Amino acid sequence: MPHDITLGLHKFECTLKPKHGFLVLSPLRIVKKKGRIECWGSEIEYIEVEERGIPVLIRALETSNLEVWAPSRPVEIPEIIPKEWEELASKIKSGDTVMLLGGIDVGKSGLFAFLANKLVSSGLKLGLIDADIGQSDIGPVGTIGLSLIEETIIHPSLTDPDFLFFVGDNTPRGHLLPMVIGTRKLLDTAKRKGADVILINTTGYIHSSPARALKRFKILATEPTKVVILQRKDESEHIVKLIPRSSEIIKIPVSRSIRRKNRSYRVLFRQNNIKRYLNGAGSTKINVESTKLVDTLFFSGSSSPELNQELEKLLGTRVIYAEESPDLILCVLNSSRVQKGLMVKGKPLRVAMLKGYEGLYVGFLDSLGFCRGIGIIESFRPNQGILEVYSSFSGNFEYIDFGYLKFNRDGVQIGRRGLTEP
Repeated sequence: MPHDITLGLHKFECTLKPKHGFLVLSPLRIVKKKGRIECWGSEIEYIEVEERGIPVLIRALETSNLEVWAPSRPVEIPEIIPKEWEELASKIKSGDTVMLLGGIDVGKSGLFAFLANKLVSSGLKLGLIDADIGQSDIGPVGTIGLSLIEETIIHPSLTDPDFLFFVGDNTPRGHLLPMVIGTRKLLDTAKRKGADVILINTTGYIHSSPARALKRFKILATEPTKVVILQRKDESEHIVKLIPRSSEIIKIPVSRSIRRKNRSYRVLFRQNNIKRYLNGAGSTKINVESTKLVDTLFFSGSSSPELNQELEKLLGTRVIYAEESPDLILCVLNSSRVQKGLMVKGKPLRVAMLKGYEGLYVGFLDSLGFCRGIGIIESFRPNQGILEVYSSFSGNFEYIDFGYLKFNRDGVQIGRRGLTEP
């Protein structure tokens, strides 16, 4: 029997004047009874979204009557699409690479969705790159995603990513190089796959010296033809000064329809996002001694009983696993009560906790460095060479990339790995 998504929703009859609209979060069902309406710039007759938390913007093109099933009554907003959005869409031509920059909650994701539909409707093939790793609309949290589209969409978050680059965190802090490299690799891929226009969405990370560096080098790496600045007052003017003359700068004020996302919304968004990509997951045992691990120090050296014994004598505690690399010595303990800054054989000693990897977010990478799937570590036994991962991915991979977030099976974040932890 088909599932009725309207169960638990309220039904509302709405009449919208031309250019008026509303922004609602799914689950929802919207049926046009009279007139003409569009969703994120794409004309529709009917829309139904079961997945929770997807923002849906509806605008009337003429006086229109609608039936709306939603958690609460939509609030009508006049001129819901700013004229600047429309003008920008008309300026973008085949061959353009357009980067959206701005702080938190300025409407980058909404403009991203609107431009995607307007440009596809004009016959262009689009490459959508979402580099907002904390609120990923394309792909799982902690990844930079690319979707290639030739048809209109309800929202980018409902598209299937064609390519992913794993960063493994919900913030770019400490990950500037992978943020830049990943965005550039996906840009090259989009061009190679025949995208006429490439749109790049970015994080709201704009304040601090590392943030300035990230924006500067991302612009240098991608060479956008147009850089769109969305800002309240002058909050992004320091970023504007970093943009080279070769890129056209377009400033757009923040739309009145933009809602500030509170922390609980962001947490719920990430939880639903991870749950979606773990749907159908199961436990898989992996022999890590024959697998390449990246973004971790494990299995980059050689182990021996003699090394374990030497470290146990030095530390006065049981050493579960140890290995020596050309540049350091790594050991795994049950306790963290070890003096910091110890040197062994003239090399720095790095200490990891056995339980510190449970729930850790990981990516399965191919030989080109693209992410083919994600998972969470259930058990890590380096002394046995065994890694157990909870994942829905079952394909081939060359690397396992250790991330920095920790989740349980329900997608709830339960901690994080420090940037300097092995």
